[in-house]
Order: sequence, then C-alpha cells, then structure tokens
Amino acid sequence: KQSLQAADSKHRIAMARLGTQSSGWLGVSDFEVSLDKWTRVAVVLEAYGKALDYYYQNEYEQDDGDVDNDNDQEMKQQDEKKIALKFLGGSDLLKSMKTPNLWRQDHQQLILGHYGMVVVERDGSELTDEFYESYDMFTKYRDHIHAFKPSVENTISSSVVRSLIKKKQSIKYLTPDPVIEYIEKNQLYQ
Repeated sequence: KQSLQAADSKHRIAMARLGTQSSGWLGVSDFEVSLDKWTRVAVVLEAYGKALDYYYQNEYEQDDGDVDNDNDQEMKQQDEKKIALKFLGGSDLLKSMKTPNLWRQDHQQLILGHYGMVVVERDGSELTDEFYESYDMFTKYRDHIHAFKPSVENTISSSVVRSLIKKKQSIKYLTPDPVIEYIEKNQLYQ
C-alpha cells in the first residue's frame, strides 16, 4: 500500500513499541524489518517457530539437568508442552488465500496446517460452513482455524488511521497517545 511507504521500518517499529509499551504480554520484534526485503508470512512464522522451539528446548534442558527416574512422567508431560505459535489476521485476510497466485500453496499449508490461524471475524466476512467449504485448504485445515467475533464492533484499521491523518482529522482514541505524538513529531502520513 502506498500509504505504508510514508513511514519507514524505523518509524513503524517505534510506533509499535509505543503502542504496546503498557502491555505486560505484548512485545515487538524488529526481525522482519531487519531483513533486506519484504518477507512472506510463512517464512517469518517458520523463523519464529524454530527460534521459540530452540529457546524453550534449551531452557528445559538447563532447568532439568539433574533428572532422576522418578520424574519420567513429569518429563514426558513437559516434553509435550510446546509454544503454540499462530498467525493472527482478519477474516478478509484469510479470504484472500483463495485468490489465485496471491499466496503460495506450500505457504498456506505451513500457515494453516502446521501453525494454525486465529481469525478476527469482520462484518461481511463471517466464517460460515459455506465459507470453509468454498476452498479445499480451509476444509482440510478447518480445525486449525480459530475464529472469533469481537464483542464490540471495531472497524478501526491502520488504513483508516492513515487516511484520517492525511485528511488532517483527529485520530484521538483510535490509537495510543504516545503513537499520536510520535506521528505528529515525525510528520508521518501527511
């Protein structure tokens, strides 16, 4: 999107960090923007998946260096615990996987089949039985697609926020104040 080009990766990371700084469970990584080029979702998921598996496997081995046979059952249970990395997106994004040549088939299989997806249903893009049956990949991996409809309608999107800024309209209450201040200070999306 052309509106995305108004803020380079340094600005996007800074805004993401400001937007999540009050959260105790959300974080921001600069992995994607540290790469030389645009990167496909499946490649990023695979990199994060491997990194998390490696980190937690090593942490487990360090924590349990002295293991006796009485703990075999506990070890087996620990071994079965894994981080469940999922791709998060809107139902419109999931629907885009049906578009020919937009998403590689092997990437769809990795995203939906191996990792799974958490899908935010948006008005007009509900995930009905008919939706799942409309595409073989959705039918095959239906159990890996976890949809939810927010309890409050939320039509805010980054595209809407950028459009409001360009029109010199307020984005107060649409994004955290530190992000608004950063956008104003750096004259982004004008």
